[in-house]
This record gives sequence, structure tokens and C-alpha cells, in this order.
Amino acid sequence: NEPDVSYHGVNFVKDVGKAAYIARARVAPLRNTGAALSPLNAFGILQGIETLSLRMERHVQNAQAVAEYLKGHDKVAWIKYAGLSD
Repeated sequence: NEPDVSYHGVNFVKDVGKAAYIARARVAPLRNTGAALSPLNAFGILQGIETLSLRMERHVQNAQAVAEYLKGHDKVAWIKYAGLSD
């Protein structure tokens, strides 16, 4: 085993001993991919992904309603919105 320059020259066999393989197997991917999510954060992300299409559909509907309202308002000179026909 050679010193690992990405971990300040640590030699896993010398410094960790019998657990060298598992220590290296745990820290290298963690460095390369980032920390693991907590279960609550993973749950929140999954919930967000599952409802993303519904939320975006509602955003589009709300933006359309606002654009149409502003288009018909007396104090609005012009409106530029991709969802309007003109």
C-alpha cells in the first residue's frame, strides 16, 4: 500500500491496520460522490420529484391566469407571455 496523496499521505495499512480495506472503501467513494443523504432528506426529495409534474402544471395554469388578467386590465399597456396567442 502506498500513501494516498488525496488524504494527506495516509497509508491505510499502516495507519488503520486490519480495517484498511474497509476504511479505504468507505472514504474514497464518499470523497468522490459526496455525503449520503439522511433518510428524511431522501424522503423529501422523493416527495418533491413525485409531485413536480403536478406543481409545474399548476404554475403554468396560474401564470396563464395572471397573464390573461393583466392583458385585459386598463392600466397595463402591454404584456409579453409565451402562453398568450398574441
